[in-house]
Order: sequence, then C-alpha cells, then structure tokens
Amino acid sequence: MAEPKKIIIDTDPGIDDAMAIFLALESPEVEVIGLTTIYGNVPTSVATRNSLHLVNSILLLLSQCCNCYLCVSAAIISHSIWI
Repeated sequence: MAEPKKIIIDTDPGIDDAMAIFLALESPEVEVIGLTTIYGNVPTSVATRNSLHLVNSILLLLSQCCNCYLCVSAAIISHSIWI
C-alpha cells in the first residue's frame, strides 16, 4: 500500500464537516496534518471554537491528534475572478 497522502482540511465545521474529518482520520489513504478554519456558515471565531471542540473529541475517541489553525475572517478579494 502506498504512503498516506498528507492533507490539511480547510473547514467551517458543522456536522457535515465533522463527519468528513472523522472519516479522513480513520482512512488509511490520508494523514490529516491539520485543520484550518474559515468563515462560512458561521463566523471564523465560532468555526475555530467548533474545530477545537472537534479536535478534543477526536483525541478522546480516536486517540489521534491534529493541529488546528485560525485563518482569515473575511474574503481576501471582494469580487469574483473568472479565468
């Protein structure tokens, strides 16, 4: 079997993202090396809090750990760019 692909998951964790993160952590095909939080359905501060709760739950349930990083709280570009 090939080496697991190292990934970083950019998330605004709600239940759907939480399930995807749990599945990724249990997958032999990927190694989750970190989570980054971004605004989306919730503000970045709430997304970061949710991510930290999720990481603590993962540590307790799966005995695995990954880093969690706060990212930007607003769009970097205020208009769409189409190539």
